[in-house]
Amino acid sequence: MYLEARKSWEIDNQILTALGDTETRQFPLIEISVNTEVFHVELDIEYNDEEEPYSLMHRFFCLTHDQALTLIKSERVISHKISLMTPRFVSQSKKYAIHDVEEILLVEGADKRRAILYRFCDGTESTSCMSDEISEYEVKKCLYSRNMPENKID
Repeated sequence: MYLEARKSWEIDNQILTALGDTETRQFPLIEISVNTEVFHVELDIEYNDEEEPYSLMHRFFCLTHDQALTLIKSERVISHKISLMTPRFVSQSKKYAIHDVEEILLVEGADKRRAILYRFCDGTESTSCMSDEISEYEVKKCLYSRNMPENKID
């Protein structure tokens, strides 16, 4: 799964060119290649100025929980927040929903099927749209918890 942008969509940013930035590309839109979950990851990143350190918030889209967890382990991350936008087909009301993620768990049902389960800050939970629904489960591993120190996240 990946985010897709066509070359014809690229914005010709003369300011970036003037500054010698040959790596950054800007697009007014991107397409998500598969109808799946989208993780919104907010990072407060610390920068060191000559006078004093400061932080800036950066926002990213990730298409898997693994990508989101790798991103929050980046250097200089002071704090983070992971939210999940579920696709419309997951909801009975056929509406998108965005939830702040409390925990990401690997769970196993009585029939030994495994799934990724998201527990949200509002007390609700949902299995990944890429996993089978499991109503009764045993938690096998905590992949992420908002209260877990960053260096302990698997």
